[in-house]
Amino acid sequence: MPLDTPAYNAIPFAQDGLKNTIPNSTASEGAASFTQGFPPETMNPINAGGVPPAGRDVNGILNQLSSHQVWLNAGGMYKFDAALATAIGGYKIGAVVQSDDSLSAYVCTVDGTTSDPNDVPLPTGWSPWIGLAAEQASENRLFDRLYPVGGAPYFSLNSANPATYLGRGTWIAWGGGTYLSMAGTNTGVTLVGGAVSGTHEKVITIDNMPQHNHDIAIVAGGGVVDITGADNRRYVEGGDIVGATNETGSGQPFSLNPRTTTLFAWIRTE
Repeated sequence: MPLDTPAYNAIPFAQDGLKNTIPNSTASEGAASFTQGFPPETMNPINAGGVPPAGRDVNGILNQLSSHQVWLNAGGMYKFDAALATAIGGYKIGAVVQSDDSLSAYVCTVDGTTSDPNDVPLPTGWSPWIGLAAEQASENRLFDRLYPVGGAPYFSLNSANPATYLGRGTWIAWGGGTYLSMAGTNTGVTLVGGAVSGTHEKVITIDNMPQHNHDIAIVAGGGVVDITGADNRRYVEGGDIVGATNETGSGQPFSLNPRTTTLFAWIRTE
């Protein structure tokens, strides 16, 4: 059958009445305690030596119990209490306590937990459940998936360290002055992941030049004689003429850089 919400209680029982504070235990005759409740003598007839229960004890018990009811009716949650944790042998799995600032709540994940979830960092045995701490934990998990430590570099046009605008992580600049290439082997060249190779400039040597020759023009008798033998040597009237073209060039390196848009790159380290 469906249950109706009972009437809310805004006032603890006997709030303004006469009442005793109920102790955990007591040796006083006829006095109530939490360990014994009402003692046996309060359950015997008075004519048989019994002692009637004290009305103040009744009020005290009902007041304490109903105070919790009022607190829960008002939407209250309980905060961590070290003395309670010790008394009950630690919080049990599934127990929920509110943070000291009342803006978060934590759920117990290990039986017998006595550590305080308000400590930083969050101790073992507790996990964020609701509120700001849970939101922060969710954001941290998403951030770790998007930007794992040691994962792919983060690229930006912003020269500032990402920690200043992402608000999380420790970052170091990465790959300055280099281009990206994929690790692996292609056309006999092997590139190792994370290694730097190559150069921005190159000076050509003879080994880099294709095979070629230069024709030599010889001025003889007022005319130009250009005779090339089958072996690419020059012959005039039966005699060998050996020569070379004039040297030119300065041997300066030339740039290998393509047209480039430059970004800032960062690697997360923690």
